[in-house]
Amino acid sequence: MKKYIKWGALVFLVLCAFFSFTQIRKNTISGQITGAGEGDRIFLASYHASKDKFVTDDSAKVASDGTFTIKTQDKNELTLLFLVPKGDTLDISARQKALQVFLEGLGKYTVNGTAENFSSSSVSGGVYEYPEQKTLDSLNAAIENMRAQSMELRKNETPDTAAVAEFNRRWNELWKKDAETRKALIENHNNDAYAAYILNGMCFTASAETVSGIQELYGKLGEKALKTSYAKTAKKRMDNINSTVVGSTAPDFTLTSIEGDTVSLSSLRGKWVILEFWASWCKPCRSNNPHMVGIYEKYNPKGVEVIGIASWDKDEDWKKAVDEDGLPWINVNSAEKVKGQDNVSETYVINSVPTSFLINTEGIIVYRGHPAYIEQQLENYVGK
Repeated sequence: MKKYIKWGALVFLVLCAFFSFTQIRKNTISGQITGAGEGDRIFLASYHASKDKFVTDDSAKVASDGTFTIKTQDKNELTLLFLVPKGDTLDISARQKALQVFLEGLGKYTVNGTAENFSSSSVSGGVYEYPEQKTLDSLNAAIENMRAQSMELRKNETPDTAAVAEFNRRWNELWKKDAETRKALIENHNNDAYAAYILNGMCFTASAETVSGIQELYGKLGEKALKTSYAKTAKKRMDNINSTVVGSTAPDFTLTSIEGDTVSLSSLRGKWVILEFWASWCKPCRSNNPHMVGIYEKYNPKGVEVIGIASWDKDEDWKKAVDEDGLPWINVNSAEKVKGQDNVSETYVINSVPTSFLINTEGIIVYRGHPAYIEQQLENYVGK
């Protein structure tokens, strides 16, 4: 009998430990949303690499007073919270309406905001208690305020030179402080997934001139941080920056032209090639197209080819713009999915459009920058 009691007690203790562990390994996100009420729901979504998209993991009902509590499994990643009014369905593609919450390990997070402006709700707890993050939040508010001020300055037909100079000084000072704070956050929390997330964000505005500083920070990441998808993406982007600087061999790619022909960059070896990254929705790109057509007509007989590469563009919009602007060169869309090949706009680290590359007959990049200067480059290398 005593034997059975001992075994029963042991099983009971094991079960208690199991259920206790299960309960502990939960993140709790609670809060109050003014204007939300009974029948509304909060959905939590996270990125699923296997599906290459955000997928809902958990949800919770909103009480009549706008309060909610949602529990989710242990995560070390960016999640999205969606507020869905009663009777509506979740549109997970509407990410601009979501509140971003980074969950680091286990913890309790508090959200406070309004239903009208839910995506701008305040978040506390976890990484949001880091002193560096609090500084970043303050800097972000100051930067947004200065953006509003810049709109007012632009309204003046005769801008105050001194006021503009002071604005630029403060603007540069804010961004310098922002970069210093991000660096401090990464160094002080180098083993956190959040540190890798911040570093990855820095890569999206990096250039050949600034990438070395980011590589130095990458070298300070701890083992846990290095295993995250954010660190891997950052590493890939840094490698792409280094492989597309002036003096490097232009990465090859293969895409389908608007006429349906297979086009690869390497097939044009022996010719001078301009890669023109643009988009149908980009007004400066469209305004520049007539100028580029003139350059093409002048230099194509001299052995210069142009590949127009649509970036972040819908297929139907891209094709319509090519027809409207009468673009006579090879036209491809980087949105085309090619097995074993990354998006060409990502490979060439296109942060903005229009962006031009000039590649010589040996496949070496000799210019990267705005297309306004491409004709001068052609005059230097090919002749007038």
